[in-house]
Amino acid sequence: MRALTPVFAGLALLFAVGCSGNDAGSGDWDFAPRTADYPVQNIGTRVGSVLADHSFKTGEGADFSLDANVFKAGAKALVIATAAEWCTACREEAPKLQALYDDYRSRGLELVTTLFETADFEAVEPRHAAAWAQLYSTTYPVVADGPFVMQAYYDPQLTPMIMVVDVQTMEIKSITTGFVEADVRALLDILL
Repeated sequence: MRALTPVFAGLALLFAVGCSGNDAGSGDWDFAPRTADYPVQNIGTRVGSVLADHSFKTGEGADFSLDANVFKAGAKALVIATAAEWCTACREEAPKLQALYDDYRSRGLELVTTLFETADFEAVEPRHAAAWAQLYSTTYPVVADGPFVMQAYYDPQLTPMIMVVDVQTMEIKSITTGFVEADVRALLDILL
Protein backbone atom coordinates (compact mmCIF):
# COMPACT_ATOMS: atom_id res chain seq x y z
CA MET A 1 0.00 0.00 0.00
CA ARG A 2 1.37 3.43 -0.95
CA ALA A 3 2.20 5.79 1.91
CA LEU A 4 0.22 9.01 2.26
CA THR A 5 1.83 12.18 1.01
CA PRO A 6 3.06 14.36 3.89
CA VAL A 7 0.18 16.81 3.45
CA PHE A 8 -2.44 14.09 3.60
CA ALA A 9 -0.68 12.36 6.49
CA GLY A 10 -0.92 15.59 8.47
CA LEU A 11 -4.56 16.01 7.50
CA ALA A 12 -5.27 12.43 8.49
CA LEU A 13 -3.83 13.00 11.96
CA LEU A 14 -5.73 16.27 12.35
CA PHE A 15 -9.03 14.70 11.28
CA ALA A 16 -8.53 11.61 13.42
CA VAL A 17 -8.27 13.78 16.49
CA GLY A 18 -11.17 16.05 15.52
CA CYS A 19 -13.50 13.48 14.00
CA SER A 20 -13.04 10.40 16.18
CA GLY A 21 -16.73 10.36 17.05
CA ASN A 22 -17.90 9.56 13.50
CA ASP A 23 -19.42 6.19 13.03
CA ALA A 24 -18.97 4.18 9.85
CA GLY A 25 -22.60 4.47 8.81
CA SER A 26 -25.29 1.88 8.76
CA GLY A 27 -24.40 0.32 5.43
CA ASP A 28 -27.46 1.81 3.74
CA TRP A 29 -28.10 5.26 2.28
CA ASP A 30 -30.47 6.22 5.06
CA PHE A 31 -28.92 9.32 6.59
CA ALA A 32 -31.41 11.79 8.00
CA PRO A 33 -31.78 14.99 6.00
CA ARG A 34 -30.42 18.09 7.68
CA THR A 35 -32.87 20.72 8.82
CA ALA A 36 -30.15 23.30 9.53
CA ASP A 37 -29.42 26.14 7.15
CA TYR A 38 -26.49 25.92 4.76
CA PRO A 39 -23.46 27.54 6.43
CA VAL A 40 -22.80 31.11 5.32
CA GLN A 41 -19.82 32.07 7.50
CA ASN A 42 -16.23 31.77 6.28
CA ILE A 43 -17.16 31.20 2.62
CA GLY A 44 -14.00 30.94 0.54
CA THR A 45 -12.11 29.13 -2.15
CA ARG A 46 -9.27 27.55 -0.16
CA VAL A 47 -8.84 24.56 2.12
CA GLY A 48 -10.34 25.35 5.52
CA SER A 49 -13.03 27.67 4.17
CA VAL A 50 -16.71 26.90 3.64
CA LEU A 51 -17.76 25.96 0.12
CA ALA A 52 -20.35 28.36 -1.28
CA ASP A 53 -23.76 26.95 -2.20
CA HIS A 54 -23.22 26.69 -5.94
CA SER A 55 -25.97 25.77 -8.37
CA PHE A 56 -25.67 23.82 -11.60
CA LYS A 57 -27.91 22.15 -14.19
CA THR A 58 -28.35 18.40 -14.45
CA GLY A 59 -28.31 16.58 -17.76
CA GLU A 60 -32.09 16.87 -17.80
CA GLY A 61 -31.88 20.64 -17.23
CA ALA A 62 -33.09 20.50 -13.61
CA ASP A 63 -31.55 22.69 -10.93
CA PHE A 64 -28.90 21.07 -8.74
CA SER A 65 -27.61 22.97 -5.70
CA LEU A 66 -25.16 21.93 -3.04
CA ASP A 67 -27.65 22.95 -0.37
CA ALA A 68 -30.67 21.01 -1.64
CA ASN A 69 -28.95 18.05 -3.27
CA VAL A 70 -26.00 17.40 -0.95
CA PHE A 71 -26.23 19.28 2.37
CA LYS A 72 -29.97 18.72 2.95
CA ALA A 73 -29.73 15.17 1.60
CA GLY A 74 -27.76 14.10 4.66
CA ALA A 75 -24.48 13.12 3.04
CA LYS A 76 -21.39 13.13 5.25
CA ALA A 77 -18.67 13.86 2.68
CA LEU A 78 -18.64 15.26 -0.83
CA VAL A 79 -16.15 14.76 -3.62
CA ILE A 80 -16.39 17.27 -6.45
CA ALA A 81 -14.51 16.47 -9.63
CA THR A 82 -14.20 19.01 -12.41
CA ALA A 83 -14.03 17.73 -15.94
CA ALA A 84 -13.94 18.88 -19.53
CA GLU A 85 -14.66 16.85 -22.65
CA TRP A 86 -11.17 17.66 -24.00
CA CYS A 87 -9.44 16.47 -20.82
CA THR A 88 -7.79 13.06 -21.22
CA ALA A 89 -7.10 12.74 -17.48
CA CYS A 90 -10.78 13.48 -16.76
CA ARG A 91 -11.85 10.66 -19.04
CA GLU A 92 -9.38 8.30 -17.39
CA GLU A 93 -10.65 9.26 -13.93
CA ALA A 94 -14.34 8.71 -14.67
CA PRO A 95 -14.39 4.92 -14.04
CA LYS A 96 -12.21 5.35 -10.92
CA LEU A 97 -14.59 7.95 -9.54
CA GLN A 98 -17.52 5.60 -10.11
CA ALA A 99 -15.67 2.86 -8.21
CA LEU A 100 -14.98 5.31 -5.37
CA TYR A 101 -18.66 6.24 -5.23
CA ASP A 102 -19.70 2.58 -5.25
CA ASP A 103 -17.33 1.86 -2.35
CA TYR A 104 -18.30 4.80 -0.12
CA ARG A 105 -21.88 5.72 -0.98
CA SER A 106 -23.42 3.61 1.77
CA ARG A 107 -21.19 5.35 4.32
CA GLY A 108 -22.39 8.83 3.34
CA LEU A 109 -20.38 9.89 0.30
CA GLU A 110 -21.89 12.10 -2.38
CA LEU A 111 -19.92 12.64 -5.55
CA VAL A 112 -20.55 15.20 -8.27
CA THR A 113 -18.72 15.79 -11.53
CA THR A 114 -18.98 19.35 -12.78
CA LEU A 115 -18.42 19.43 -16.53
CA PHE A 116 -17.34 22.87 -17.76
CA GLU A 117 -16.12 22.71 -21.40
CA THR A 118 -16.83 20.79 -24.55
CA ALA A 119 -14.21 19.17 -26.75
CA ASP A 120 -14.22 22.46 -28.74
CA PHE A 121 -13.51 24.53 -25.59
CA GLU A 122 -17.04 25.93 -25.48
CA ALA A 123 -19.16 26.23 -22.34
CA VAL A 124 -21.19 23.08 -21.70
CA GLU A 125 -24.94 22.79 -21.69
CA PRO A 126 -27.02 20.25 -19.77
CA ARG A 127 -27.03 17.88 -22.77
CA HIS A 128 -23.24 17.57 -22.48
CA ALA A 129 -23.55 16.54 -18.83
CA ALA A 130 -26.14 13.92 -19.84
CA ALA A 131 -23.84 12.57 -22.55
CA TRP A 132 -20.90 12.37 -20.10
CA ALA A 133 -23.01 10.52 -17.54
CA GLN A 134 -24.21 8.08 -20.17
CA LEU A 135 -20.75 7.55 -21.67
CA TYR A 136 -19.25 6.67 -18.29
CA SER A 137 -22.35 5.02 -16.79
CA THR A 138 -22.23 7.20 -13.70
CA THR A 139 -24.71 6.60 -10.91
CA TYR A 140 -23.79 9.90 -9.25
CA PRO A 141 -24.71 13.34 -10.64
CA VAL A 142 -22.88 14.89 -13.55
CA VAL A 143 -23.82 18.54 -13.84
CA ALA A 144 -23.20 21.32 -16.34
CA ASP A 145 -21.05 24.16 -15.05
CA GLY A 146 -21.43 26.39 -18.11
CA PRO A 147 -20.46 29.57 -16.23
CA PHE A 148 -17.52 27.61 -14.74
CA VAL A 149 -18.02 28.68 -11.14
CA MET A 150 -15.59 25.98 -9.98
CA GLN A 151 -12.76 27.85 -11.71
CA ALA A 152 -12.40 30.02 -8.61
CA TYR A 153 -11.03 27.01 -6.69
CA TYR A 154 -8.08 26.04 -8.88
CA ASP A 155 -6.05 26.74 -12.00
CA PRO A 156 -8.13 25.32 -14.89
CA GLN A 157 -4.92 24.72 -16.84
CA LEU A 158 -4.36 21.94 -14.29
CA THR A 159 -7.71 20.20 -14.83
CA PRO A 160 -9.03 17.98 -13.36
CA MET A 161 -9.53 19.21 -9.83
CA ILE A 162 -10.69 16.98 -7.00
CA MET A 163 -12.18 18.62 -3.93
CA VAL A 164 -13.17 16.82 -0.73
CA VAL A 165 -15.71 18.56 1.52
CA ASP A 166 -16.95 17.68 5.01
CA VAL A 167 -20.70 18.00 4.45
CA GLN A 168 -21.42 18.39 8.18
CA THR A 169 -19.83 21.86 7.98
CA MET A 170 -19.35 22.28 4.19
CA GLU A 171 -15.68 22.93 4.96
CA ILE A 172 -13.25 22.26 2.10
CA LYS A 173 -10.82 19.62 3.37
CA SER A 174 -8.64 19.23 0.28
CA ILE A 175 -8.22 20.51 -3.26
CA THR A 176 -5.86 18.61 -5.52
CA THR A 177 -4.99 18.42 -9.17
CA GLY A 178 -6.00 15.02 -10.46
CA PHE A 179 -7.34 12.02 -8.61
CA VAL A 180 -4.76 10.63 -6.20
CA GLU A 181 -6.99 7.74 -5.25
CA ALA A 182 -5.11 6.48 -2.19
CA ASP A 183 -5.08 9.96 -0.63
CA VAL A 184 -8.76 10.59 -1.32
CA ARG A 185 -9.72 7.20 0.09
CA ALA A 186 -7.61 7.81 3.22
CA LEU A 187 -9.34 11.15 3.79
CA LEU A 188 -12.79 9.63 3.21
CA ASP A 189 -11.99 6.85 5.68
CA ILE A 190 -11.46 9.55 8.28
CA LEU A 191 -14.51 11.66 7.36
CA LEU A 192 -16.86 8.71 7.06
